[in-house]
Amino acid sequence: MPSSDLQIDWLKCFVAVVDAGSLSGAAHEVNRSQSAVSMQMKKLEAALGRPLLSRGPRHLQLTDDGQTLLGYARRMLALHAETSEALCSVGLIPEEAEVLSKQPCALTHLAEAELTEACCLTLSELLCHEAALVGSVHLSLHELTAPLACA
Repeated sequence: MPSSDLQIDWLKCFVAVVDAGSLSGAAHEVNRSQSAVSMQMKKLEAALGRPLLSRGPRHLQLTDDGQTLLGYARRMLALHAETSEALCSVGLIPEEAEVLSKQPCALTHLAEAELTEACCLTLSELLCHEAALVGSVHLSLHELTAPLACA
């Protein structure tokens, strides 16, 4: 195995692709573009040095290596979520960080309610947090239809 650094975001994309049965379906699930999901899959396969999916014109199928990884990936994601919740419950992770960490592309897909909860964070703090989660930041600004109530 060329690299042992398996990033959580890669595993989230991998499980989403398997569950959705397609890159486009997975993209919807993880709030990313299809090309971003494809890139995450390529990074995961490169890190492992093996293909995880066999790609046909209209289907994706797990390889034997993909099947082996799937069970571990599900367990790792469940443990990651459990750890985040436990750390948040004892105050080691602020609740705002927990809200952000539940989505792989948190900045571009925060709901207005989540923005209200996290409004005490500055934009630069949000950008830094996002970069730490996924390694890069893609920012898209949209006009709100109603004013945001930050206390």
